[in-house]
Amino acid sequence: MTLIEGGAAGKTATPPTPPNGGVAGSAREPWGRTDPEYWAALDRAVAERDQAARQAYEVAYGRERLKAMAWADEMSTRGALLPAASAVVVAPAPTETFGALGRKWTSGELAKLYPDHVEAKASKSDDAQRLSVLAPALDDVPLTDFASRGVELADEAMRRLEQLRQTREDERARQDGREPRKLDPLDKPTRRQYAQVIHRVVALAAYPARLIPVNPLPRGWLPGVGKAKARGWLYPDEDARLLACVRVPLVRRVFYGLLNREGMRTSEALALQWRDLDLRHGVVRLDANKTDTPRNWTLSRGTREGLLAWKHLCGVKTAAAFVFDPGIRVTYVDKSKRERSRKALSKWTAAEDLRADLQIALGDEARPELFESTSKRLRLRAHDLRATFVTISLSIGKTEDWVTQRTGHTSSQQLQNYRRDAATLRELNVGSLTPLQEAIPELGEALLSGEVPGLQAAPGGSDPLDAASARNDSVGHEGLEPSANGLRVRCSTN
Repeated sequence: MTLIEGGAAGKTATPPTPPNGGVAGSAREPWGRTDPEYWAALDRAVAERDQAARQAYEVAYGRERLKAMAWADEMSTRGALLPAASAVVVAPAPTETFGALGRKWTSGELAKLYPDHVEAKASKSDDAQRLSVLAPALDDVPLTDFASRGVELADEAMRRLEQLRQTREDERARQDGREPRKLDPLDKPTRRQYAQVIHRVVALAAYPARLIPVNPLPRGWLPGVGKAKARGWLYPDEDARLLACVRVPLVRRVFYGLLNREGMRTSEALALQWRDLDLRHGVVRLDANKTDTPRNWTLSRGTREGLLAWKHLCGVKTAAAFVFDPGIRVTYVDKSKRERSRKALSKWTAAEDLRADLQIALGDEARPELFESTSKRLRLRAHDLRATFVTISLSIGKTEDWVTQRTGHTSSQQLQNYRRDAATLRELNVGSLTPLQEAIPELGEALLSGEVPGLQAAPGGSDPLDAASARNDSVGHEGLEPSANGLRVRCSTN
């Protein structure tokens, strides 16, 4: 930093000694002084003058420039032959990089600095993950470089996207202690999501951060989404066989069962804590979610009891614990015949695990379209269990409001893609999904043991449509013999 020598004309007061021990009016840096009382006093003075300006300067130039300006102001006020703050020339601070600004965005720091222009991220984990994939290409690039060749930098990152994803997968596999997967190329909508992250960070650099004059990425730079591909879902009998298959880890079966029966997103289920569940009344509450709109609903028939049993089996001691403990691990044998350990449930491997578990549960009867991607159809992903929920719910007569209250969809158009498949299921009369505590043998056994606390009936009545589906699933004909759902035994060979 350089202080310009000189001062206001006519000032004759003897200047005090600068804080670094130099000569008054010299071009010496002022922050050599270390006594905290001095800087605390200057900090208070600046804070009282303009707290907003202080925050802005700390972000743009760092704390040292702020102290230098405060020192110069104090000297000027006391009549020293020194420049005022406006005459302080500071060497340019280290240029902000794409990665640094991206992290400020996803962490919520920019939302705090510019609350009128930047909203706190609801999907910050997804965008942070995309930024981590793009990091080798963009993380250390100064944002000033985007001012001159922004389109070139952004295009190059998008060209390298598949390579960057595979590199990231290899690194994550090593961290998880598993074999790396060969990733399929991204579809157009997902490529657009990565491009949107690049576009957003560069736009923030232009405004409100004002690190570059304008956003250099032109209108139309974002890739198109293309035509929507058909997506998979499970029939009720496929769900029943999957959840009954004891060769599949129990934590994953409970996870699959919850997604199929409640319609929440994969990320929402993985982030679910026991305090988000009111198991006395049978209600789930999702205050933090992708759409940033809190929602709650009554759990489907049997889900409350199934979760009570799962909580008992997990030995949960605190409400802050995750419903699906990320610390649960499973062993497997790798390609070199070595026994290894990895996370039983992970966002990054959920789709592959689901397909592998279905192969185990369904064997030769597995539908090929669940495992193969084509130009018109995507193979089954964990996210598509949400499609299972919507499709089956519509097929048994649930209303749009009932469905969207659980899924968080915001328009009828978003449900339109499921109606044709729902009509097919209605014609087949396949019915609804087996209640969770009946579909998973270990949960049923725990309930029969009489050791699961909190099993008293939930206050209030049941959903009329759930009651109707319960009657349709009953053994025998209504009016001739009572329902015996609790006595049915489903096996993996049904």
